[in-house]
Amino acid sequence: MQRVKKEALLFFSLILLSSLSAKEFSVKITSPHQNQQFDVCSDITLVAEATVDEGEVTEVMFTYNTYSIKTVRGEPFEYTWEGVPAGIYELRARARDNDRNIVYSEPVQIFVGDYEDGNLILNSQFECGTIEPWKFVEESGGEGSIEIVSDSEISVDSSAAMIKINNVGSVYWSIQLEQKYPLKQDHYYEISFSAAAPQTKQISLELQSRTTWEVYWTQNISISQPGVYGPYEYECPVDDDNTYFQFLVAYDTTSLYLDDIYVFDTDWTDVKSREPVAVKNFELFQNFPNPFNPGTTIKYSLKNPETVRLVIYNLRGELVTVLVDEAKAAGIHTVDWSGRNDLGRLVNSGLYIYKLTAGREAVSRKLLLVK
Repeated sequence: MQRVKKEALLFFSLILLSSLSAKEFSVKITSPHQNQQFDVCSDITLVAEATVDEGEVTEVMFTYNTYSIKTVRGEPFEYTWEGVPAGIYELRARARDNDRNIVYSEPVQIFVGDYEDGNLILNSQFECGTIEPWKFVEESGGEGSIEIVSDSEISVDSSAAMIKINNVGSVYWSIQLEQKYPLKQDHYYEISFSAAAPQTKQISLELQSRTTWEVYWTQNISISQPGVYGPYEYECPVDDDNTYFQFLVAYDTTSLYLDDIYVFDTDWTDVKSREPVAVKNFELFQNFPNPFNPGTTIKYSLKNPETVRLVIYNLRGELVTVLVDEAKAAGIHTVDWSGRNDLGRLVNSGLYIYKLTAGREAVSRKLLLVK
């Protein structure tokens, strides 16, 4: 009798599995499209199509890089994602039907603002009035706050994050600033950031697994003056999609300013295979490579013939060198910088500003020289 019951249970289970496998259930993102580019702080409309041949689709969740954006219940499955900071985003949609079955879309990669090839940190410059997807963590008695400011010594053409510490708590990791950063085995990483503090401040950087809690890499740093710290290097021995990059700042109550945070995967090549996109009428592109040593290339485009001036400044606003100062035809132009000033001397490592002026229009970007 017991055997008959088991065989019957197996029979009905097979029928159920067969019916589930036969069900056609799918979801795809229809907007934005693959490799689409947006200005920093843009509002981006997300649209998904979800279909099921039996029952109905009850909800679609939009995500980026494993972070949730919004769950939309009921058609149309659309959402306006407001004020998106710079970065490289992998969008997905997850659909659920009334039988609680779940399917996922294929990923759609988009590029927002001044992204850097291989820098998979999002919101590196704390733009758009938000720290997301950074997370400010207080634990073990640590108490503090974080805010976006525009008047720090390291903030020339973008915002910076200021961390205030009221109580250091019982351990140095009582206050953290962190962001998820999946690691790939045998990939080589370069880490740098701009920082300042009112007085010398001790901090630590870590790459830590949230699956095993193993710390794969750590670096103790003394912030003594405004400037660029790094690059620090790390060769990863494991694959771990649940790793977090962290600033641990609760050694003392000294405030800390952070900006231009880069964690470059030097083996990451997805950006280089993206589809070509029509350039704007007047545009200054991000230099490549960046960070660089000793030289880099700067590209810009002009709609009309113009007298062009392209110059390099340091963070104090002092002129380093003039790269272009002459009339140029309409079209795309490139110029190389060897990391030297007007006297032909190699400049120090650090963050610099390059500014393009053409007629009445002007635009600036940052570049990072490392040695």
